[in-house]
Amino acid sequence: MLRFRPRRLAGCPAGLCVLGVAAVLAVVSRGAAGQPLDESPDSSPSAVSWPGVSPLPVVRGQLWRFLKGRSEPPPGWNTIAFGDSTWASGPSGFGYGDGDDATLLGDMQNGYLSVYTRKLFHVPDPAAVAALEMTVDWDDGFVAFVNGQEVARRNLGGGPGTFVPHTAIATDHEASAGVNGGIPEKIAVPRELLLSGINVIAVQGHNSRIDSTDLSLLVELRSVVPPPAPPTNVAPSDRAINVRWSPRLCVSVAEPARAGLLVTFYGREVTAPESRDFTVIALPDTQFYSASLPETYLAQTRWIVENRAERNIAFVTQLGDCVDEAQIESQWINADSAWSLVEDPVTTGLTEGVPFGIAVGNHDQYPAGVPGTLAEQGATTVAYNEWFGTPRFADREYYGGHFGTNNDNHFQLFRAGGMDFLVIHMEFMATDTPLRRAVLDWADDLLKLHRNRRAIISSHYLMEGNGSNAFSNQGAATYEALKDNPNLFLMLCGHLDIAQHRLDVFEGNVVHTLRSDYQRQPNGGNGWLRILTFRPDADILDVETYSPTLGQHLDDPLNRFTLAYDMQGGQPFSALGAATPSGGDRVCLSWPGRRLGRTYEWYAVVSDGAASTAGPRSTFTAGERRRPNRLFPFGRSTGVSGVGAD
Repeated sequence: MLRFRPRRLAGCPAGLCVLGVAAVLAVVSRGAAGQPLDESPDSSPSAVSWPGVSPLPVVRGQLWRFLKGRSEPPPGWNTIAFGDSTWASGPSGFGYGDGDDATLLGDMQNGYLSVYTRKLFHVPDPAAVAALEMTVDWDDGFVAFVNGQEVARRNLGGGPGTFVPHTAIATDHEASAGVNGGIPEKIAVPRELLLSGINVIAVQGHNSRIDSTDLSLLVELRSVVPPPAPPTNVAPSDRAINVRWSPRLCVSVAEPARAGLLVTFYGREVTAPESRDFTVIALPDTQFYSASLPETYLAQTRWIVENRAERNIAFVTQLGDCVDEAQIESQWINADSAWSLVEDPVTTGLTEGVPFGIAVGNHDQYPAGVPGTLAEQGATTVAYNEWFGTPRFADREYYGGHFGTNNDNHFQLFRAGGMDFLVIHMEFMATDTPLRRAVLDWADDLLKLHRNRRAIISSHYLMEGNGSNAFSNQGAATYEALKDNPNLFLMLCGHLDIAQHRLDVFEGNVVHTLRSDYQRQPNGGNGWLRILTFRPDADILDVETYSPTLGQHLDDPLNRFTLAYDMQGGQPFSALGAATPSGGDRVCLSWPGRRLGRTYEWYAVVSDGAASTAGPRSTFTAGERRRPNRLFPFGRSTGVSGVGAD
């Protein structure tokens, strides 16, 4: 019988590049784990007994090989040439404790810290794979390999390529099915690692401790289409002058025949804002002040009142966990006393006081961390709505309204620096529910209704903790639901005790997400608050962290920094319309009604229905073009022959 001996290709690392599907079948079917290939006469592909080679994509529920991490796996376990016939097989994902596991590792708790998994897949032509994306839903850490090359590691020490033993302990991370779990992460994988024919993806998953109550490891791998190239060759050109009152905005696209290609144009009039700086204040996690340190709470709000005029304080947001125990009335009384200073016309000199809103945190719910349902809204926020419900705010001009039947999710409108703002406060909803989806739809509608207002989201739990700047499950869902609104620029949150921030870009629009929380520091947080100073003349947002009780700033880079933010453009961009390529790479859209002498800014976004890419911003000034002389189109006749003469 024909024997299949693997042959190494020139330029490939040992054990990685193997010629022929049949050779790999022989490896898997006959090779003992970690041992040389069995090259006996009966090494036939017909003798295989293994999970099988799957084409891309590798998805949930397909059969993988796995090894429980009671000892180190043999060398080369993550390569194609490794024989895994002695390993167990089961559908992905792997784990226990969260109810999201297709292959249950029921003996892992107090038994072993890690699990090793591998899956063969087939790629006929790697050149046809435009891009490769791996999705990982995990608890608590992992290292992933494609054809023996490390492509990602999370929550395990060491740099890329550093050996991770089977006893390694990961830092804590919750999978999507866990309590307050994060969403699965999408990771770009270099497509150059792919081979023509058989490939292998191998992943080792690790727990945070031997007695952990759960572990999850679910890995998928897909060929993805890269986003469209950005539009180019814009017209009118940047900084053009004397552009006609009804200009045609035009761009060129790189792939006009690409299926579903659509070009959307955005524009706005450029107006200069008022130059005076103004300030927004954020109070993170005041729970322990309400519980036992009411003087600290009062010191914070008293500082706001005393500095309102000097700092031009336009708005105050509380980032959730207004109290520590929602069922204890005295804590709400302490919170009410503090906020009464902010809304007092006498202390503030303002008819309605300083505009403010309070986000519902998990400690503002009872039981803690349990939001209501779509059918029973406010079921766990009775006390919050008694003290800070709709009746308290309904008659105030800055109060915009609320979702549903209570004030758990509400919004405010204010104006500062010649700009109009929208602030949406959303309650703690850590996991996906019909209520959360409905609230996000409501928020999306608000952003579109108030598209000429610059928008801020204030919600308790948008980012993970432990020094990470990753989105939480709720944070990721919030950003994904709202990112297509070009007026959204800032999201604020607390909940987990360490400062952090992140920047995300979608279709050219930048959104900053800032986390601030200090509850685990002495005295329940030492009164630290966030000062966000908007400086329109410089197009920057200065972020400070200050304690009125200590009279000090935190000056480290996570607590004092500057963000770039465009305030010179006036109103946010609005969608002008969309068009598709027709007969070439040029796409155009008319923008009538421009006014003489006014300056306008515009850009275009190319989308294929799955991904989008924004082009550069350009400005032009509307004016009158000189009309040609119809009597003497080539100039007045001088009787001299030459160009233009009859």
